[in-house]
Amino acid sequence: MVRQKTALFSLFLVLLMLSGCGFSSVKSSDFLAVPEIASEFKQLQSEIDKELGLYGEYAAPVSGSRRQSVQLEDLNRDGTKEAIVFMRTASEKPLKLCLFTQVEGRYTLKASVEGEGSVFDCVYYYDTNRDGYSEIIVGRSLGSGVPKAVSVYSVSDDGFFEMMSNTYTGISLFDIDDDGVNELIIVRHDLASQTAVAEVYRYSESDKAMLLSDSVNLSSGADSILRIKSGYLSGMRPAIFISSQFNRTDILTDICAYRNGRFVNISMNEEMGFSAEEVKQYTIFGSDINGDKIFDLPMVETLPSYETQKSSETFRKIIWRNYNLYGRVTEVMQTYHNNSDGWYFILPEQWHDNLYIDRRDYVSGERTIVFSIMPEGATIPVDVLSIYTLTGDNKEDRSRLPGRFRIVTEQTKSSRRDTIFAAYLAELPPELAEYAITQEDVVKSFKLIQTEWLTGELNS
Repeated sequence: MVRQKTALFSLFLVLLMLSGCGFSSVKSSDFLAVPEIASEFKQLQSEIDKELGLYGEYAAPVSGSRRQSVQLEDLNRDGTKEAIVFMRTASEKPLKLCLFTQVEGRYTLKASVEGEGSVFDCVYYYDTNRDGYSEIIVGRSLGSGVPKAVSVYSVSDDGFFEMMSNTYTGISLFDIDDDGVNELIIVRHDLASQTAVAEVYRYSESDKAMLLSDSVNLSSGADSILRIKSGYLSGMRPAIFISSQFNRTDILTDICAYRNGRFVNISMNEEMGFSAEEVKQYTIFGSDINGDKIFDLPMVETLPSYETQKSSETFRKIIWRNYNLYGRVTEVMQTYHNNSDGWYFILPEQWHDNLYIDRRDYVSGERTIVFSIMPEGATIPVDVLSIYTLTGDNKEDRSRLPGRFRIVTEQTKSSRRDTIFAAYLAELPPELAEYAITQEDVVKSFKLIQTEWLTGELNS
């Protein structure tokens, strides 16, 4: 056990050294050998081993952006990093958080605290009380079906001081009221009553604690909270976007923000008791789809398919819209998402009203999506664009077939080497010239799907 702990810690330190996280630079020639670990970190390892004991183990947070068992952070901004260590011991309160400070090149244990739970969920470092010292915000998972627990700790000469403790489903640390200071936003969902609430916590100087400042009800009837994202409404007003699962197949998003000094749910339909932002029988979350720093929300519409009888696939387009602070909705763009092949396409405006989509997978190793237009008075759609996902040994040759061209973007250059994306533009008759697009248009409108649009993240 001791050897295993030592090996893991040594590997951690090597990775830190190679990544440049507070260590001197490493020459390319040094990658051929294991870098020598500085003496202070060998000594830190010895101190950690004392706290781990015979049966202890490292317990890295499982979500959020910081997922290391040993984290180096300059909490007091004195130019020297403290070591924050997450571990699991054999005590009644198994989750243990340790803080080691460095004095004259030697680490010593400054503070530790034990807590109930099975794993550490997340951790944040932020100066909540504006005293120049970062507090530690740590979440712990208490077990399946049980609300998680969050604590906010300040660090003093006397050790850890708990400024707040509460249960939560998801957390966001974000400047929700646009005052230059991040607030702690906690989302809590009660499965039994299928109710949920978003709460804002701020530091109280008089109480020396993080206290509940504002709260707002979220949509009732949710099965679970799937995703919490911080972002901006149009006009660059900050907001929290909380997506929940409804009826096992639907996704509903609550949009919470400060309006005229009040924390409100701007997407809430007060008569119905839930948000107006709902995606039915489809899994896709909001995103800044066009890169303008404003959070966009999806609305799904089913597209007609001329060859539907040959395929069980349902084709949909995504209408992306954003909100302003008063609930006004503006359409941003429309896309077609090919989730199975990992790409999406920004639909030209002239296609929006009469677009047909079909899948024609006639050749092994060649998956084909065809975009067609149904002219007025016609009974058969006219093909405009085909996009190919090519795999197999002869994919290069098939990408060069007459009329085809490679779709080369910064994304596709760095994507899977076993896949080539190609396209074919049909030559349209003069009466359909308004629907024509160029090769440049195709390359510009073709994007690879980011996994975050399809998966949840409860801590933002």
